[in-house]
Amino acid sequence: MRPIVVFTSQTGFTRRYAERIAETLGCPLANLANDRHFDPDGYDTVVFCGWFHAASLKGANWAKRAMAAHPDTRFVVLGVGATPMPCDLWPEEGHIAAFRRSFPEESYPDLAFFYAQGGFDFGSLGLPDKMAMHLYFKMQRKEAKTDPQAADMLRHMEPGYFDAVDMANLDPLFAYLSNCAR
Repeated sequence: MRPIVVFTSQTGFTRRYAERIAETLGCPLANLANDRHFDPDGYDTVVFCGWFHAASLKGANWAKRAMAAHPDTRFVVLGVGATPMPCDLWPEEGHIAAFRRSFPEESYPDLAFFYAQGGFDFGSLGLPDKMAMHLYFKMQRKEAKTDPQAADMLRHMEPGYFDAVDMANLDPLFAYLSNCAR
């Protein structure tokens, strides 16, 4: 297997996961911020790491173009977001629905997808995102009175910063890649 890890990161949480994946696989790391037109030609496996923003995956358009240009290359997607790992309060279906907004099942039925909780850093957001988050928090405060997910989200995000990066979240991705290499 000749893999490469390609990522986009706004606040550094996705970058940390991408660096660990590349380190573990012993492969190169490409940052789309440095080369938006990066071409993964010559690699048989591309692990794409993007972050969720407004329920869509940043960098998904690059990944779609790369998949179309390299149909014989295996692509694996890691989505990083602020919501907790799947549990009773945050079921896996929510992460899958967000992933499918960027990669519809009818177009990408076999695309392997993994989720890892990252964090939230309000201070590193640009002005438009800060304004949007203020509005989002205002809406969530109303929802939080009756919705445990909204209350949980506010508890973590409203203070402005939290870091939930846990490299153990990558275990399912590494298990998948290990099975592919056999």
